[in-house]
Amino acid sequence: MWDDSIRILRLTSVRTQGQFMPLALLKQGQSNGRIIGLLFLEALVIFAGITGSFWIEEWRQKREDLDTYHHLLEEIYYNTVIDESRIPLGIADNNLALKNAINMVVLDVVPPADTELWSQLDHIFGGVGGYGANTAGYVRLSNTSLSIPFDETMIILDDGFNGLAGQEEALNDIVAQIGDLRAEFWRSAGMVSCTGGEADDGSTSLMDQPYMAEIREMLYPTGECITQAENESRARELIGDPEFRNALKQVIDLRQGSAWLIGWQADAIRAIKSAIETRLPDVSLPIVSMELINWPAGVPTARTESQTSMQRTDPHTWEVSVQLPDGYIKFKANDEWSINWGAPFPNIIDAPGWLWSSEQISVEDVFPAGTAHMHGMNLPIRGGTYRVTFDSRTFEYSFEEVGGS
Repeated sequence: MWDDSIRILRLTSVRTQGQFMPLALLKQGQSNGRIIGLLFLEALVIFAGITGSFWIEEWRQKREDLDTYHHLLEEIYYNTVIDESRIPLGIADNNLALKNAINMVVLDVVPPADTELWSQLDHIFGGVGGYGANTAGYVRLSNTSLSIPFDETMIILDDGFNGLAGQEEALNDIVAQIGDLRAEFWRSAGMVSCTGGEADDGSTSLMDQPYMAEIREMLYPTGECITQAENESRARELIGDPEFRNALKQVIDLRQGSAWLIGWQADAIRAIKSAIETRLPDVSLPIVSMELINWPAGVPTARTESQTSMQRTDPHTWEVSVQLPDGYIKFKANDEWSINWGAPFPNIIDAPGWLWSSEQISVEDVFPAGTAHMHGMNLPIRGGTYRVTFDSRTFEYSFEEVGGS
């Protein structure tokens, strides 16, 4: 910036016989008034040059700060969309545990013999399905000095993330209390749960992962958990114990509180997302590729998974023509499971049985067209040859039969 000012000074100070103009005029006998006027003009030009340099530098800095602000908002938006997509799973998981606990100790309905009671109790005394918000982008924004006005978007972000922090702390307290009850009344009964749960991709059992092969052989030598029979026998005895039933009633109270907190999380996340969409109307997920994942009918596993790349036909529309068997599908972005879409979660209260799964979703309700849910369940389909279309902005999809199949 100072170099620019010096350059302006040199350009505006015209030399005459090696001397600056005012000095040269003085030696030529020019009047003092004319010399003073020229000196003033020269000073004015120099001042304008320096002031202009400051103004240009300030404008450039503000422009860079605004770009940084928008990039950070885009990062927060991406994290918020992912956080929002996980809320339905948390609600469904918590409601299922709550429903089963109420059935057992309030309605005195015990799962039939062909249903694993121990696994239901294991789930009831498990973690709460709330999710801590990803605050990385917001923290970066808060710690970055930007020369932009404090606007309504920032106010909503501050309120939302401060509220989410409090809700997460309260949920962690509920998880700790349920964990204490689990240790006192569940683990002390001698229950030994085989390692399980979802894999990182959210679609297959953790036991199906290659790195779990040796553990799978030890815990599932015949395809069934080696402690399953003993666990089931102990669980059937435990459900009649008065102290254990009181512990279940405490879990019911705690899970009702967690349901309220998860709902509050959802409201805060939606408010943050909406504020950014208002500030940046064209904001969208950073999607560079789309894959159609399918599994044949049966239990979906990593070993039975097939993947087909979809082609982008406009900024948000993806298509592919493909032959598919009866089974399940999901849409996956950027060849990573961090962004994927499937079927909506079933209504836990109305869902039959003690578990919920893709089998409870009617193919007629979701096929051949509908609106997918981010991080939803595997979406059931009928086999055939289709032109599959997916909109990554509205999450709408369709399967149009082709080739007379």
